[in-house]
Amino acid sequence: MANIPAFWCPIEPALNPAVDFAEEKASAWSRSFGMDPRYAETAQPARFTSYFTPTAEPDLLVLASSFHYWGFSFDDHIDHAPARSISRLLVNTQRALDIPEPRFAPTPMAEALQDLGNRLRQKASPSQARRVIEAHKTWLFGEAWRVSNQDNHRIPSLDEYLSIRTQDTGGEHVFQLVVVAEELRIPDDEISSLPLRALIESATLVAALDNDRHSFLKEYEEDRHAQHLFSVIRHQLKIDLDEAIILGCSIRDRIMSQCLKIREMVMSSGSSDAKKFAELVGLGIRGNIEWAASCGRYKSMEALAGITEICLDSTPKPVEGAPSIAWWWSSLDSLGA
Repeated sequence: MANIPAFWCPIEPALNPAVDFAEEKASAWSRSFGMDPRYAETAQPARFTSYFTPTAEPDLLVLASSFHYWGFSFDDHIDHAPARSISRLLVNTQRALDIPEPRFAPTPMAEALQDLGNRLRQKASPSQARRVIEAHKTWLFGEAWRVSNQDNHRIPSLDEYLSIRTQDTGGEHVFQLVVVAEELRIPDDEISSLPLRALIESATLVAALDNDRHSFLKEYEEDRHAQHLFSVIRHQLKIDLDEAIILGCSIRDRIMSQCLKIREMVMSSGSSDAKKFAELVGLGIRGNIEWAASCGRYKSMEALAGITEICLDSTPKPVEGAPSIAWWWSSLDSLGA
């Protein structure tokens, strides 16, 4: 079996003390819409959320956790839906989040999502709610790409994979919910600025590639042609698995290194709430590692090597062969990142 390197993440984790309360409330909400209760035991959505929002008030932690209950459930639902029906399913489901009324329930999952949208609009500002909804749409767009690749047995290029992986993982949606749950007031102009955009995108990709590492052993045993970072690298470069794993983890560490630089920039020059957000982004990256290493979603695989102080690649240059994310380095050089 391939040797998976430990995770480089020089940030200590933090967990919201209301995690058990949120798990109970969000689980009860999910059951009221007929979702499989096993998600409470396997995915532990409230624990996931609590690592990203360690200082959120309990009611807002419950709201964000409920979104993630829905998200994990829907992600698995897509995996078992006929590929020919995915586009219609995604469009109808997203519309449920877009509209407050009348009741829009083409499926139970859509009905639950409309309920979440209305709860969101009660708790968030109009601009915050809009950003969460738009980020959710981006996630579903990425899901369509992933399902299409799987259905057509297609392995994308490394550049395409790194670019769209920032979408199909739902990371921006997670971080926009962080803004809501932590009651941060970041103006549209600031959260849409290049440094904040680069921070969200790069952190999303780091977490997504970490998830590739967590799920790799299980996926490799089930389908040696599954789409993940290491299969993409092997397919493009025609190298063996061990080489692909080291190169993939090195790419992740280079992106993580630049993400930390961008985070430092925001924490030194952003508004007070943008600084708090940047801090939470780092906690989310580390929390995602902690959550994935202990939750039942990955428990069938052997334990990974944990956290390391060794960065495999901190080269201050864009990843070779990945022009779609190169702007995280080139466009921010002039801003001091």
